[in-house]
Amino acid sequence: MVNEDILTSSLIYNTIRIQAEQFYPNILEQFEIQKRV
Repeated sequence: MVNEDILTSSLIYNTIRIQAEQFYPNILEQFEIQKRV
């Protein structure tokens, strides 16, 4: 059950990330910067 939830949420996360990258090419850079802070 827990594994399925993790799998689903990471699948959704990846889908959103891929879509976001198309609109914001440096979204990952911004995310990495925020993670460091």
